[in-house]
Amino acid sequence: MSKQNSGGAAKAARVAASCDPAAMSLADSAVWSALKSPIRFQLFEAVRTQAGIDARTLAEAIGASAPKLYYHLKILERAKLLYADGFGGRKRARGPEAVIYRACCDEFPERFFDFDAKAQSRAVKLRRILAEAGLALVLPKGGLAAGGLLLTRREQLTPREEAVVRGHMAEIGRVIEGARARRTDEKAMARATVLVGLMLAPLDGGSLPDGPVDRR
Repeated sequence: MSKQNSGGAAKAARVAASCDPAAMSLADSAVWSALKSPIRFQLFEAVRTQAGIDARTLAEAIGASAPKLYYHLKILERAKLLYADGFGGRKRARGPEAVIYRACCDEFPERFFDFDAKAQSRAVKLRRILAEAGLALVLPKGGLAAGGLLLTRREQLTPREEAVVRGHMAEIGRVIEGARARRTDEKAMARATVLVGLMLAPLDGGSLPDGPVDRR
């Protein structure tokens, strides 16, 4: 092993040893700054669910140039969410694109999203940020995306009707969690093929219902 490779391995070992999943929380300013960007949240998820993934694969997945990718990866590294760990086995791959990355935790640590009031508030903001990014995909400029489906309504529902809606939403949630578990078990780069958004919120004090929306 060359001095450069041994030095890189030693550095990776030191970084890995410094990872403390139990201390990770959205209450930490560095973690929050890193994950409030949808693209960085997705990058972290990709690295977290795969046991070592190289930079080229990440760049291809998000369609980003190397400088843009490394900019986001460095922010995630500084927040101690992931670290560079040597070079991957891709044939003829050299340089930074061959570097593989590992997450400091396989699962989100307990209390990551609800460590304290600040973490809870930021978790709500993060969900809103991700939801807005998702809506931008469903509703690009010019109308509804091809193949897209969007249904948002304010309506008066009976308790039985609301229970039916909640039941369907729970079933959809189970399907999504099953897909997530399968993806995690396979430990391979996976591309999202469907964006699913679910929302049901009681309206305090009531509200006027919505009429039909022309989605043409």
